[in-house]
Amino acid sequence: MGPSGSGKTTLLNVLAGQLAASPSLHLSGFLYVNGQPMSQGGYKIAYVRQEDIFFSQLTVRETLSLAAELQLPDTMSPERKEKYVNDLLFRLGLVNSADSIVGDAKVRGISGGEKKRLSLACELIASPSVIFADEPTTGLDAFQAEKVMETLRQLAEDGHTVICSIHQPRGSVYSKFDDIVLLSEGEVVYMGPAKEEPLKYFASLGVPMPRS
Repeated sequence: MGPSGSGKTTLLNVLAGQLAASPSLHLSGFLYVNGQPMSQGGYKIAYVRQEDIFFSQLTVRETLSLAAELQLPDTMSPERKEKYVNDLLFRLGLVNSADSIVGDAKVRGISGGEKKRLSLACELIASPSVIFADEPTTGLDAFQAEKVMETLRQLAEDGHTVICSIHQPRGSVYSKFDDIVLLSEGEVVYMGPAKEEPLKYFASLGVPMPRS
């Protein structure tokens, strides 16, 4: 979490393996998941980008079915793939919009929140252990933002490790997080539990929370 330009997306991209070291980018350190190097653990990773990219003329069900055809093994029967898709539609709260077209800026389709949950559904087809989401609430109204965060929270409770970047969440969204890394100008200013500890930490440094 942090303001624009604080390094949230860069950190997320590095953790997800989306950025490699180069002459202009120096990387150091090690990535561990559950005490094991990520490269040796056989973990599947999903990355949900800020931009939702779909074929606008397809329905939600068709979009998810296409993703299933591309990602699931050829040995899986059509019936099992269809059940897999239906289970994801239910799990991500997309049943009511399953037969609506995705749409775009010119053609009215599903809501921004539904598009974000469809992006999550497409990534969940591969059964990832770790899910990265880059600013999943950007551009959404308060209601849709909360629904997306509820979905991410439920995925975490189902056993996925969910890591996301966020700019300035309202209280109801912030309450969904267990831990936070607070960034400013590329530096870590706090890392730890998300509930009351940040307030105590900054108060101990002489920076109490302003009165509202």
